[in-house]
Amino acid sequence: TVEYNRNSIKIYPNPVKNNLIYFSGNDLDKIEKVEIYSITGALVQRFDAPFKERNVLVLNKVPKGVYLVKYQGSTSKIIVE
Repeated sequence: TVEYNRNSIKIYPNPVKNNLIYFSGNDLDKIEKVEIYSITGALVQRFDAPFKERNVLVLNKVPKGVYLVKYQGSTSKIIVE
């Protein structure tokens, strides 16, 4: 089990512009996957080992709307403009 401080992870900007989501925090390298879900619960995009080299995720053709970002047991709401 990987342990880390969930509260130390920040996601920005919110609302998301230019399909780029940035993450900051001391424990990014411990995050094994990030999943983006529509507000209805459909998986939109998945990133495996997303922060090995960079702290940014690029959303592929994600329409404007409200989404949930799930990682290591945490969930955050984002708005894509």
